[in-house]
Amino acid sequence: MAHWPTATENQRAVAIEHFGSRRLLIRFALPDRPAIVKERDDQNGEQDAGAHNELDGEDAIKLYNELVKSPEDRRALEKELPSLVGARDKAVTAAKREQLQKETAQIPGYAAKVRL
Repeated sequence: MAHWPTATENQRAVAIEHFGSRRLLIRFALPDRPAIVKERDDQNGEQDAGAHNELDGEDAIKLYNELVKSPEDRRALEKELPSLVGARDKAVTAAKREQLQKETAQIPGYAAKVRL
């Protein structure tokens, strides 16, 4: 959605009626997923379309963020490139775990629980 005070007259002219008030609605085209993946693979010098399996954590997160803008995008990507979703999720989990370890290490007198 756009911000009404900053909208142009053309944007306001095509506003929709929603629950008794006028709303601005902007639609964005979905990115061309295969083209983005191929471009990324070509940048890395890979010819194999499945080269996303070799992405490290940061690259997986960047590519995922380029492709996913909504829950629907994630569901589609889970079908198209499940290994990319898995690599991104693994990288995010590792980053969160590392951040949590740093934060708890700063707590005076904190002793981490050890699993046996």
